Parts: sequence; C-alpha cells; structure tokens
Amino acid sequence: MARKNAEAAYNAGRELWKKGEYAAALARYQSSLRFYPTWSARTGAGACLVKLQRYDEALDAFESALREAGDKLPAKARASVLEQIDLMRGVTGMVMVTGATPGAIVVVDGRLRGEHPLGAPVPVLVGPHLIRVYKEGFSPYEEAVDVTKGNMATLPADLKPLAETGRLKIGEVGGRKMEVVVDGVPVGETPWEGPVSPGPHSVQLRPITPKQELSTSTCDEPLVAPAEESAEEQELGTEPVSVVVKAGGTTSLELKVERLGAVLRITPNPATAGVYINGVYVGRGGYVGRAKPGKHVVKMVEDGYEPVTQTIEARVGQDNAPPGQLRKDWNSPRWAERGRILVEVRGNLALTPSLGGEIASGCDGLCQSSLGVGALLALRGGYEFPGGLSVGLTAGYFQMQQTITGRTTSFSYPDGEAETGTANDTVSLRNFMAGAYASLRLSERFPVRLGLAAGALLGSVEDSRIAIVDGRATGPVVQSGFFPWLFVEPEMQVGLRLGEHFSVGVGFSAMVLVPPRVPLWTAQMPINAHSNEDEGSAGTFKAETITGSVIVSMNQGLYLRYGF
Repeated sequence: MARKNAEAAYNAGRELWKKGEYAAALARYQSSLRFYPTWSARTGAGACLVKLQRYDEALDAFESALREAGDKLPAKARASVLEQIDLMRGVTGMVMVTGATPGAIVVVDGRLRGEHPLGAPVPVLVGPHLIRVYKEGFSPYEEAVDVTKGNMATLPADLKPLAETGRLKIGEVGGRKMEVVVDGVPVGETPWEGPVSPGPHSVQLRPITPKQELSTSTCDEPLVAPAEESAEEQELGTEPVSVVVKAGGTTSLELKVERLGAVLRITPNPATAGVYINGVYVGRGGYVGRAKPGKHVVKMVEDGYEPVTQTIEARVGQDNAPPGQLRKDWNSPRWAERGRILVEVRGNLALTPSLGGEIASGCDGLCQSSLGVGALLALRGGYEFPGGLSVGLTAGYFQMQQTITGRTTSFSYPDGEAETGTANDTVSLRNFMAGAYASLRLSERFPVRLGLAAGALLGSVEDSRIAIVDGRATGPVVQSGFFPWLFVEPEMQVGLRLGEHFSVGVGFSAMVLVPPRVPLWTAQMPINAHSNEDEGSAGTFKAETITGSVIVSMNQGLYLRYGF
C-alpha cells in the first residue's frame, strides 16, 4: 500500500510539473517520499525547488539522491543530478556544526537538517541564517551566521546542561501517535514528557515522518491513487499553541489534531527575527508548518528593526510565502551607539561672486565679469563615535576660474610714457587639498550632519591676459606661481541610508580661503606691445593683486559614504 500511494503521489507531481504548478508538484513529490522514498521523487522535488528558487534545499535533495541511490542511479539521471549540483553550489555555502552533544538536533532557519554529528555540511543560501542546536536536558544553542558563496561556516555548539528545569507533558486527545514539536524542534512522539527551560514555549503536533531507506525504484509506471484517508493522515496536525512551563513542576497539555490542508512558510529577513503566528510565538528564524487554509496574521520582531505584521493566506498546494523584510529602525540604540570607520567620496560644484583683488575690482563701465566657477573633489576617511561625532582626514582637489573682459588697464614703457588699454583676464586656481574635519550626526535614518573642515590648499594661481594697447592685441601673456592657501569649511549634509553600510546625500558648504601671501601680477615682466622689431614697444603692465585676501566659495554637490 505504501508503494502504491508513493507512486500515485509521484505521478500527480509529474502532471502538476507539466502545468508549471511547481509548489503543488513539490507537495506531491514530498508526499511520495513520505510514503516510500525513491530517487526519482527526490530529484523531482529538487527540480521543483530550483523553480521556486529554494536552491539550498534543491542542493540537499540532489545530493541526497546521489548519495542514497549510489551506483544504482542510471547514468543519464546521474549526469543530470551532477550538473544540477554544480549549478546549486554556485549560489550556496555550507554550515557545519561541531562540538555538540551526540544526538543533538540541528535546525537551520526553522528546518530540521539532521542529528549531530552531521554526516556532511549543510547547504544553505548565501546570506544570513539562524542555526539552532537542541538536545533534551540542555540549553538550546542559537547562533546567527552570514554565509558567503562557496565557503563553509563552522559553529562550535557547546551545549550546557539546563541549570533550572520544568517538565512538559504532551498528549493527543484521541490517543493518536503524532510527532511532538517544541519551539520548532521535533522532540519525540505522543505521549511525550521531557525537561525544558522554565518560561513560554510553542508546541504543535504533526505526522510522524517514516524512517525508510531510499528505494532505487523510479516510479515511472502510474499505479492506483492513494486512499483518501492516507492523504488525510499526512495533513493531520495542530497549529502552534503557547504554553508556559514553571520551574520544578510539570505542565500537561492535551492537543486535538485536525486536518490542516495548507502549508505556511515564513522567511524573515533578518534571519534572527522572532516570529509570531496568530499571536503565538514560534521562535526565531524561518518557520515551516501546516496550517488551516485561509488568512493568518504573522508578526516578525527583532531588536533594532521596525516590527512587521503581515496577513498571509495559506493555500492548499502552496507553501512559498513571500519573505518578511524588516526595515531597520535607525534611531534604535543598536545602530546609533556603536562606532564605525567611515569612508566618504564627495563631488561639489564651487561658485563664488568674485575672486577679488584689484583685477576684479577694476571692472567697471563696459567691463564684464563672470562668476567664479569650479569644482571640489575630495576623499575623506575617519571614525564615527557612538552618539554621532565623527573626526577624520580629508584630501582632494580644488579648482576655480573667473573671466574679466574689457577691463581698463595701464601699460608703461621704459621711457616713462604710459598708455591706456583694455585687458581680458582669465584667473585660475588649481590646488591639492589636505586637512582634517569633524562632524556631528543629528539623525540616523535620514542622516543630517553639521561639520567643519580646515586645512591647506597647495597649488598655483594663474592669470592669462590678452590686452589691446594702441590698437594692437597683445598676448595671451601668462603669469603664474605657487601660492598656498589656508581654508575653513563649515558644511551641512542631508542624506539617505541605503542599508547597513551605504548612504548617499547632498552637501552644502562655504569654503573660506585666506592666502598667507596675496597673489600679485608683477610689474617686472617686460611685454612687447607692438611688433618684435620695434624695441621701443616693450613695456610692463602695472602691478595688481590677482585675487583678494579672502575668497568665499559656495559648494554644493553629492556624496557617497560607506561605514564599516
């Protein structure tokens, strides 16, 4: 009878697969495995899991089929299974539990993965996971781990005996034999009694999983469908209930099983979130269990995150519920009270009304003067203390340029004669920047920072001039030199957190530049105002300051920050 039921369930799974109903097909393949395990049902389930993007479970299914069927697996099927295993290993990592008490149960994200010692590492998807190791009479071991592609996380699960216990006694009203699940871990069969830690626990009953070896049968021939009561047997159970156990006493609980036609799958993110189903706490991490068809209220909570409440509809033949994504509460002390290293890249448009100096101030009448326009590119590195104060170093590049056209100027000859002409000046600043900064974060989710930077600019100041003297054009004539600047830059930034590490935003600052020595157009540079053959045409422009003694640059732009 078991084999007939298994083959009928397998055939039903094949038909559902052809229709593209992968979740329903998976349920039928898993039903077939419970009746009578075969490699064909195992690989069918693996193929469905691939379609459902549950790659770690798919890898487990394919490896189990390969391991359990051994040399009896047909060559074509073996080649296909090996190909799938290679593909799945590209998107998964491994978890290995060591040091636990023999016989301890290992649960990953709410799914039973075996007893310690495990015969092989447990495949898991890349990312965070919650590992739980349980043995009766010991305190459960829980550990959150972040698994990377192709790597194995090893967890030394040293179980400690319970210092204080109570006893929990579970029975089924009708005396039916069922598997007892306490806090998401199967602990035995009804009637069951054992020691647990004092406090609240979740309890549910489900069908006992048959302990059978994998058959090499392929289930290729359709047989008679299973009896209706066999299908019902597999769907019997209870939804989770809460019970409080007192220290030193025995708490008894009698549960009545009923038919639960749907499966409820909950995958919280982060994987360490606590899960409540219809108000009953079922533990931390992922949860999979049978449920009544219809709507169920699921609540997920985790320190440092905003709680999420979802209404999930459990449907017959489907168990691929959407993941529960919790958003970080950036005002939580969990995030605000820890220090971190910060790296920031910023790019700014720099504007100033004028670079100042006698060249710019001498622009009147028909003279025209442009805005000073430039750019500021900088890299910052520093440390943010708990509470939001950041200090660090900054380095970058700053440049600015302003054009003054049609300015009246004076040109003097060696004999003392002077002529009046007009000049077009292009004044440029090109500097490397180095300094220090400090800032204070006023909020976390949408970071607002007030800061102050100070340091030095090291580079050149250049004036490129074209003049018209006595009706003739002269130039361009360039004077440039090395001129350092001191700067002070108060700033404000408004940003947006993109996750735990990244944030982006806009910044506004006013950079005040002060030169220890004001750049000057020197009068000692002889210039031929006419032709090269006319030696009497050589002369000089009058000495003028190229910039002012203070320049204020208004900077606005974007930044990208990464926090370690």
